[in-house]
Amino acid sequence: MLTTLKACLASERLPHAFLFCGSRGIGKTTTARILARAINCEAGLGPDPCGTCAACKGVLDGSANDVVELDAASNNGVDEVRAMREQAAYAPIRLRRKVFILDEAHMFSKSAFNALLKILEEPPAHVVFVLATTEPHKIPETVRSRCQVLTFRRIHNGDIKGRLERICAQEGVSIADEVLTDIAASAMGGLRDAETALERILPLADSLDLDGYRRLVGRLGPTRAADLVEACMRADARQALLYANEAFETGVDERECLGEVLQVLRHVFALLVDGSETLLVEASGEWRARLAAIAAATDLVRVDAMVQIVVLARERIRQLEDRRVLLELTLVRLARLGELVSVGEMIEQAP
Repeated sequence: MLTTLKACLASERLPHAFLFCGSRGIGKTTTARILARAINCEAGLGPDPCGTCAACKGVLDGSANDVVELDAASNNGVDEVRAMREQAAYAPIRLRRKVFILDEAHMFSKSAFNALLKILEEPPAHVVFVLATTEPHKIPETVRSRCQVLTFRRIHNGDIKGRLERICAQEGVSIADEVLTDIAASAMGGLRDAETALERILPLADSLDLDGYRRLVGRLGPTRAADLVEACMRADARQALLYANEAFETGVDERECLGEVLQVLRHVFALLVDGSETLLVEASGEWRARLAAIAAATDLVRVDAMVQIVVLARERIRQLEDRRVLLELTLVRLARLGELVSVGEMIEQAP
């Protein structure tokens, strides 16, 4: 993604529209703002904006009238897009080019997309559009085909943790290493979510350990999720039920609770499919050894079935008011999975 952007800037051959795709909190909008600076930097068009000229400062502090941000989540109608088209028709006031950053672009209505398509088909030479979305499949193909599509990858846990450590150093606070590791892992590749979680605990940094952090944010953590998976492998339905009760008593969101279990199962699944040395599992030391031990004690068929049960429950739980019952039922079902008889076994046992 960065290579493509740098090549476009270095060659001074910019497409008139970009489509930034990727999950939340990984830098799509931030990259769009940096791109706006790179396009308009007074030092010249290039991949390294100076950050000190009037144009760069204007984009940074939001005072540049020629860089317009539109949140499609709250401005998704055809009238907003038509107003933007009128703005785009005029030449830039101070900068080299006008840049329109359209965040959550998949939220535009059908009529708004049709209005946007008109200007993408015949764009003014002085305008660059940057559409950002977490759901690219909702962008009409007619719009996608007129954009340079760039896909943003999730940020590695180690990079997120490094960023959190730098923030702590700048703020002059010390937070337990295991807490930072847990924040990075739970952010699921989203730096923004990790920074938000860190901001919440900064006032308590000196007195907060891992258990205290998890109680504060309402999570049981991957270690307890691994305990549950091991109990399910032993067909220990009682421990599964106690885990559900612990989640309820701690105030953990039921869907997030299942999400932690799903993450452990995903690690086990990857270890079974790709082997113990797989790079698809971002885990090391004792934690990786424990995941490998769980994988060695089970098989792919069972893990596959467990994953399907959890995925289905996470989808169904959105629609229920009494989520506790579904959580309990799901976890006990995971523990009793070995008791279920497959269709193949039923046929073999038939007289």
